[in-house]
Amino acid sequence: MDILIDIMDIEDLDSVIEIENYSFTNPWSRETFKQELIDNPDSLYLTANTGRQIVGYIGSWLLAERLHITNLAIDRCFRNRGIARELLEKILFFGRLNKVTICTLEVRVSNYKAINLYKKLGFMLYGLNKNYYRDNNEDALIMWKELNHGQER
Repeated sequence: MDILIDIMDIEDLDSVIEIENYSFTNPWSRETFKQELIDNPDSLYLTANTGRQIVGYIGSWLLAERLHITNLAIDRCFRNRGIARELLEKILFFGRLNKVTICTLEVRVSNYKAINLYKKLGFMLYGLNKNYYRDNNEDALIMWKELNHGQER
């Protein structure tokens, strides 16, 4: 199955919101995504699609020399196929193009699959954000990765 990675736009929001609502207990609203796409010049959001449907997305902020990943989700029917990895690699590529030197993110301490993926891609544990998630006060691991500009793909 070929996956196409593209820049997210307003027309993608129905599919993105459906994935978001299924994936998270405290999902972002359509308005939040819309504001990110329209009003935030530092945001970069990508979608993964099969050519017929959006099957995942990733969001980030480019903040000076730092790329911060805000969210990542894959449609439940398309998980465990390498799509999250593909989205992460593409967003890291864009980060390198924009000369960022570090990428950061937060992840639930209970999200072992995501933590393992981030570690495979070279992210390291940086710290702990106590009671970070409002829905259940779960802690978040803060992870980071230094971006080597010789690794553009």
